[in-house]
Amino acid sequence: ALAWGRIIHLLLEILSDMDPKLRLTAAEGLAHNHPDAGLIPNMGDLIEEAIKTLNTPNLSWIFEAGLPEVPISATLPSLSEERMYGIIDRLIVTETDVFAVDFKSNRAVPETPEETPVGLVRQMAAYRDALKQIFPGHCIRTLLLWTRTGTTTELSNAMLDAALNDVTTP
Repeated sequence: ALAWGRIIHLLLEILSDMDPKLRLTAAEGLAHNHPDAGLIPNMGDLIEEAIKTLNTPNLSWIFEAGLPEVPISATLPSLSEERMYGIIDRLIVTETDVFAVDFKSNRAVPETPEETPVGLVRQMAAYRDALKQIFPGHCIRTLLLWTRTGTTTELSNAMLDAALNDVTTP
């Protein structure tokens, strides 16, 4: 599962800027030469999933704008002044909003935001709180993009706040 996720992330990062006609050939080369390639018995399915995600019309805005693989680090008051570090898969900044998009290649996709695994909600809550420090006048929005289904889940601030309230630090 981890190998699948690493290769999907690489393909979404690199192929998004390519001419769609060149994506399949590039994907095959990148995927088959990836250090994790030997762990994936059905590489064709993985490549198909990545390209299908990139070609999904309602997701095009995610890949047409913003920055890929953005490292972020911040000291978070919401986590007892603990420092967090992460990499936002796609960061999109507009005049009013900041979208932190994280790609998820999980085989089980939650049907509702409330069914999202708490670890993922906590991850996105930390990203949101870090981004609030960088973009204080913007509305920070967090989205999980499920590559298996080509759908997104936006997590509410109430969900994000609750997830961080449950975290205890030593």
